[in-house]
Amino acid sequence: MPPEPLLEVGVLGPLVVRLGGTPLSVDRPLERALLVRLALAGGMSVPDSRVAVDLWGDVDLARPTERLRVLASRLRAALELPSLLTRSNGGYALAARVTDLTEARLAAEQMHAAVRSGEPALVRTAARGALSHWRGPSLADLRTVPYAVAEGEQLDAWRLALQVELLDADLALGHAAEAARELEALAAENPLHERLWCLLALSLYRTGRQADALSRLSKLRTRLADDLGVNPAPRHSRDGATPTPPRPNPPPQTNPTHSADGRRTGRRLIPGAAGRQPGHRRGV
Repeated sequence: MPPEPLLEVGVLGPLVVRLGGTPLSVDRPLERALLVRLALAGGMSVPDSRVAVDLWGDVDLARPTERLRVLASRLRAALELPSLLTRSNGGYALAARVTDLTEARLAAEQMHAAVRSGEPALVRTAARGALSHWRGPSLADLRTVPYAVAEGEQLDAWRLALQVELLDADLALGHAAEAARELEALAAENPLHERLWCLLALSLYRTGRQADALSRLSKLRTRLADDLGVNPAPRHSRDGATPTPPRPNPPPQTNPTHSADGRRTGRRLIPGAAGRQPGHRRGV
């Protein structure tokens, strides 16, 4: 007997669903939300109470189990293969693979390994591979559902962390001018992201824009003090150079040397609670 076709779900952008490689239409918003919620559980059964909170929020629903039963029935019909959605232990489980997230995680693991070994060229390649799986804001078409708001924001924060790691590698490889342009855009979108602004200052300094670099750091200090009541912590780029530019003399180096001893060690860039991967839900 041939194996059942694989149900693939894409969450790094608007929802994408494929069954056996063929696009599958799941039109109703709550059915789409239930599909993603269960797919992100990795095949584990999610209790009714948890699913109800994730789909409708902390509201006092009348007969949530019955509502979920109707919703699950509609989803089974939309999937064209009812056996993919099962009922067990007071909850529902879905046999599906979140393809884009899985592949992005694999590339990110390669990136982390390259960071730890101090190989910026490999970091750059792996980070680009991970970022290539995004098609836009994560779960962009489900942001009216409570859990999708939090999950989408977490996935997009991870995307930003990957972008920052890529730009750090670009700086280590001597591509300061190219990195500065993207860092400017990201810094404008993330005014309190300390590492991002420090890398921006470093990229500006290395392209001879000392006054602009100092100005960006001044803006960062002001924002952190006014909004959070803190000062920027000392930060280092991958090559060990501080992103705080030196005084105008001596002039910036055009081809800075990189010390292997000065490279920082790798750290997890995945946001959320310690040890938690994007797409893994609590309470499952």
